[in-house]
Amino acid sequence: MKLIRSIAFRIWVIFTVLGLAISIPLALYYNNWQLSLLKEHSKEEFDVNARITANAVKTALEMDDFVLLQRLLKDIQKNDNYAYIAVVENLPDCSRSVVTCTPELFKNRVIRSNEDKYFYSHSPISTEVLNGEIIIASSKSEDLLVLKQLNRPLI
Repeated sequence: MKLIRSIAFRIWVIFTVLGLAISIPLALYYNNWQLSLLKEHSKEEFDVNARITANAVKTALEMDDFVLLQRLLKDIQKNDNYAYIAVVENLPDCSRSVVTCTPELFKNRVIRSNEDKYFYSHSPISTEVLNGEIIIASSKSEDLLVLKQLNRPLI
């Protein structure tokens, strides 16, 4: 009882309350800020990978090597954990057609994008054979789970 009435105890209680009142909001703000930076960086790398994939697909199309094209798309999709990679052709009547999609089960879903479930990156491609784009999709839930694991507090 004597301890609670002492001036030293009262000073330390004030400092503790002020310290917690300042550090908790700052920790939450910093954590959210860091998560947004990780998302931004992840999106930039995603777009770079789409451009690299477009260049590889363009090279395979220019060589008329469709076996190489399929192998490239499968390897990229498997190693980078994308939901799917698709080559879409822009037709003269302003419609679009899926040339190839890896894995095949997403072929019917490529044209109708689902922004709630996937992050998308589009990279244009233009060759003598094909005028269109490469679409790479990545699962939002899986990406956010990885980002939250990277951003979890140390304690």
